[in-house]
Amino acid sequence: EYGEFHDTVKALMKSGRLVMGSSKGVMLPERSGKITGKFRLNPRGFGFVIPEEPDAHGDLFVPPGKNGGAITGDTVVARVAKRGKRDGKMLFEGSIVQIVARGQNHFVGELINEFGRWFVRPDGNTIHAPVFVDDPGAKSAKEGDQVVVEVLQYPEPGRDARGVIAR
Repeated sequence: EYGEFHDTVKALMKSGRLVMGSSKGVMLPERSGKITGKFRLNPRGFGFVIPEEPDAHGDLFVPPGKNGGAITGDTVVARVAKRGKRDGKMLFEGSIVQIVARGQNHFVGELINEFGRWFVRPDGNTIHAPVFVDDPGAKSAKEGDQVVVEVLQYPEPGRDARGVIAR
């Protein structure tokens, strides 16, 4: 089976998914200045970019405030920066510079009215910000109902998420 293994490794090296390291060791390529991948947001504000192309460093940590408005499931481009060393190993962090594609735009949640403002508090861990709606009665929804909201404007620093009730 060595011939098949050798051909596979050679094809992966030709496509750039593997590189030849020192002592003829085969390894994943080093992380470049930017990566593209799927974003996963944690409720505490930080997140991770899971690269489309595997590299030597695995998932890229994105600190709070540097997600560029991305939510879980979005395909993003992140700028990579060194953030120091720990135990002799280089650590990296990223900041989202572009949202390539949204993962989804419909979310289920509870319709709430506080201080005369209507919003949907989405269930699950995809989007953590409330989605404000202007016309909650359009689909005969009442406070406390579970609704499906279509997001028209995603949350960003200093800007609320906005949407319409779809069901």
